Amino acid sequence: MLRRSIAALTCALSLALPSFSHALTIADITVPERISLNQHALVLNGAGLRKEFVFDVYVAALYTPTPTQDAALILDSARPQQIRLYLLRSVSHDQLMSSLKTGIQQNLSAQEQAEVKPGLHTFEKHLQKIGAVGKGDIITLSMFESQVTIDFNEQQVANIDDQQLGTALLQVWLGANPAQPSLKEALLGIQQ
Repeated sequence: MLRRSIAALTCALSLALPSFSHALTIADITVPERISLNQHALVLNGAGLRKEFVFDVYVAALYTPTPTQDAALILDSARPQQIRLYLLRSVSHDQLMSSLKTGIQQNLSAQEQAEVKPGLHTFEKHLQKIGAVGKGDIITLSMFESQVTIDFNEQQVANIDDQQLGTALLQVWLGANPAQPSLKEALLGIQQ
């Protein structure tokens, strides 16, 4: 009797909880359900389409150790996290950095911006090595412990020792003033 009750409760709870972790296809890009970061298993928290005006710019996918719809929990976490940008059109280095800097300015105080400025300068120098990106390219930003790793098309470009930088970059998509509110909801698994 007890086993039957536990089984029924488990089934009811699994049906009541939202399903976060599943592969998604957005704008003909299929993002994986699970990835590994430094031997840590991460699951797809959410993914969505970044648009500017009428143009599809990229598909963003956010990976966390456990799915959550709480942006503050993600931003305050020292746990491993990763965001992948699957480019759908050509974007110059200047356009990419301008967009990231605007997102940081809109979400960080003046003091926080000053604190992250050295790390952001290092980040920008490494992105210059990549240059312009085009349709089919993938930019991956991984946050693990105090490190921010930049990969371009699955090849590591840089490893920056600056935990504040990782949080600042995530603020672009998950902060109080995100680049695109509907994309924030998608990354949080609120809107799929």
